[in-house]
Amino acid sequence: MATITRILSLSNGKSLYLLPSSIRALHLSSNRHNANFEVKPIKKVLVANRGEIAIRVFRACTELGIRSVAIYSEQDKMHMHRLKADEAYLVGKGLPPVAAYLNIPEIIRIAKEADIDAIHPGYGFLSERSDF
Repeated sequence: MATITRILSLSNGKSLYLLPSSIRALHLSSNRHNANFEVKPIKKVLVANRGEIAIRVFRACTELGIRSVAIYSEQDKMHMHRLKADEAYLVGKGLPPVAAYLNIPEIIRIAKEADIDAIHPGYGFLSERSDF
């Protein structure tokens, strides 16, 4: 089991927890910016995955007061992950499910049009694509 570290207490009494590797990545990326670096709160997250992983991320978003956005393939239009999100968008029309969830240009387009602050790649699909 991985160790997690609380790095931020939120005003609503909840806390933000990160894995040590995430903290290192956050620290390294913040050192590249000048002193005027501004951290904006995440208000809307697109989960680029389906199934139980996506549902768990949606649940966490709800608990933190963050809006959740699902993407779904034509074959997944009646799946639970689409229904559990605050918003849902069709991705990869006419493509098989795996190809739809790997359609990076369309996922980015949806994220921009839906005013997304962050994308959670889930497990598999995009999380294993270095070009994403």
